Amino acid sequence: MRVVMTAAARDRAGAELKKIVAAAVFIIVEAPGVFYCNGQPVAKKDVCPDVVWLSHDVWRYKLLGPLLEVAISQNPKWVQGHMAGLDHPAWRKILLNGTRVTKSIGASVPVAEYVMAHALSLMVPLDQQRQAQNAVRWVVTPYKEVRGSRWTIVGLGGIGREVAARAAAFGAQIIGVRRTPGIDQNFGTTHELEALPDLLREADVVLLSIPATRKTHKLADAAFFAALKPGAILINVARGSLIDYDALRAGLKVNRPAHAVLDTFEKEPLDRDSWLWTHPQVRVTAHTSWFGNKNGERMDAQFLENFARFAAGDPLVSEADISEAELA
Repeated sequence: MRVVMTAAARDRAGAELKKIVAAAVFIIVEAPGVFYCNGQPVAKKDVCPDVVWLSHDVWRYKLLGPLLEVAISQNPKWVQGHMAGLDHPAWRKILLNGTRVTKSIGASVPVAEYVMAHALSLMVPLDQQRQAQNAVRWVVTPYKEVRGSRWTIVGLGGIGREVAARAAAFGAQIIGVRRTPGIDQNFGTTHELEALPDLLREADVVLLSIPATRKTHKLADAAFFAALKPGAILINVARGSLIDYDALRAGLKVNRPAHAVLDTFEKEPLDRDSWLWTHPQVRVTAHTSWFGNKNGERMDAQFLENFARFAAGDPLVSEADISEAELA
């Protein structure tokens, strides 16, 4: 089994991979078009991988492009991705070639913690309390309890599941929405996107964690905000293309939503003159929700588990389908 990876990934996990498949051959990418196997150069045309591992360090070493190019041109059997989203144009090409793709779930934990931190700090008025302290004013600040609040989670992948577990632990009621309805062991009966208008009327917190596809483009439009419960909190950790920002601006004026927490945008970095930066009901963060300090450990662990499953012919964790790359 020929596996393409970075040198750093080989150093971290090579010994464990060999325990799973003793005959595994590691092809190391050193730079664009530069590959080595056992210290010997390998021509790009001769890489011929069975597996391509996009580990968390591909960004640091600027090796994402070279590995995606190999994955597109040489039709490996399986590619382990480094992110949860598949809106990069390369992914559709890879999937159309018949290559299996698994998405990373390593960042689900920090993203879920980000969501909880912002939601809780808006439900419990921490800003207002700090302002009172700074003004040396003894002010009582009533607030809506988390217990019994209704959280509508749109997108039930790794992030949605992690958020649901945390919110449920606080006693919140969890409503799951995904592209296809059905029964989910973590959510019970789930709803399809077409049911959103009715669900939004009762939602205290709405989380967008669904893939960016043709079906979800500008999902949060004028009709979405018109249906939203006044005073609700909207949090987007998916993609900026899910939101119609003109409609959001209009919705904020009538408290639908009361607050928007936005970590992703159609153009990143967000333009310095964007109205979002200074709007008092909007929180802007720099696509930073996923930067947990233990992401790398979880991503490596997921690849090792999937490698064992792949070698045994078992189902892979977080395998994607072509519908998740519709925009590419």
